[in-house]
Amino acid sequence: MPKYCQKCGKELPQSTRGKYCQNCQRRSDGKLKSVLTTAASAALLAGGTVISIALRGKKL
Repeated sequence: MPKYCQKCGKELPQSTRGKYCQNCQRRSDGKLKSVLTTAASAALLAGGTVISIALRGKKL
């Protein structure tokens, strides 16, 4: 019985263990990387803003 990708419906080789084809796996990995990069950038921006506010007016 052939297996099919759950996202695009492409037939998968019998040796495949996952439920998605390689193209769909790469596409979802790219989305995850993009989301994590955006979250890290936002965290760095917020952290820098908090530090600059906390140190405002203090002499180092």
